[in-house]
Amino acid sequence: MESKHTPGPWGIDYVTTDVQWPVVNDASDNPVCEIVLCYLPDTDDADPCKQEAEANARLIAAAPDLLDALKSSLQFVAAWQTEYLDKNDPQRICVDEQIKKTRAAITKASQS
Repeated sequence: MESKHTPGPWGIDYVTTDVQWPVVNDASDNPVCEIVLCYLPDTDDADPCKQEAEANARLIAAAPDLLDALKSSLQFVAAWQTEYLDKNDPQRICVDEQIKKTRAAITKASQS
């Protein structure tokens, strides 16, 4: 399955207007997405929201690496399972479940 997303690696930069907010950029510094800051109701305090926005930006920036790691892990685990686990081995059920979850995550990230 060929990926249609902007190739990684992605990094984080900051845009400043009246406040500073994180932007996820590709390797050429082109923006992939901007993380919108929110303010808590009835306050001018953006700190908790800024911390959450920065955490979201880190997770988003790691997405291409996480997807590559999942694909590599899936290949390894599937090969390991075939080589070392008998079809009647109780551990195979656990491994099968993890393979299903991994494939579902890869599909979710790769669908257009």
